[in-house]
Amino acid sequence: MSSLVRLALHRAQPVITLLEALQPPVLLALGLFGRFAALGLFVVNAVAVISLVDIPPAALQQHQFWGCLLLGLLLWGPGRWSLDAWLTWRLQGSPTMRE
Repeated sequence: MSSLVRLALHRAQPVITLLEALQPPVLLALGLFGRFAALGLFVVNAVAVISLVDIPPAALQQHQFWGCLLLGLLLWGPGRWSLDAWLTWRLQGSPTMRE
C-alpha cells in the first residue's frame, strides 16, 4: 500500500469512528432501519456490561433496562410511527399505515 493511501486512511479513521458511534442512535431516533440500529446499540450495551468488572448495581439496572427496550425493538420493530413504516407505505402501498 502506498504511503499516500496510508496517510488518507490514517486521517479518515477518526471520522469513520465518530460516524460509527453516532450512526445507531441517530437512525433509531429517526426511525430509520430501526432493527439494525437497535442491534448495534444492544451489542454496545452488552459489551459495556461485560467489560465493566465492578459495575454499581444502579448502573447495571440501567443497562438491563435499556437492553430490554432495545431487545423489544429488535423483536417487534419500530412500529407505525417510524420512517421505515412510512417509506414502506409510500413505496409499496402497504396497508399498515391505513389501519
